[in-house]
Amino acid sequence: MIGLSQRELASQSGVAHRTLADFETGTRQPNHRTAGAIKEALELQGVTFLKDDGEFGPGVRYKPPKQGGRFTNG
Repeated sequence: MIGLSQRELASQSGVAHRTLADFETGTRQPNHRTAGAIKEALELQGVTFLKDDGEFGPGVRYKPPKQGGRFTNG
């Protein structure tokens, strides 16, 4: 969706690359603090997390961040 590599997300979230890889394969589950750090890094990239509204369920939305002030991929 946003084109971030695991290494870029690791750098921006402060979560180890190997830890992110383990989350993707289901080898490990993130704790609350780690999930929050990943969420914050993704939000800085323009991702919005949508809550379950009872009809459509949870989801994500993406709006590219404005230049300046936020991280950009590239």
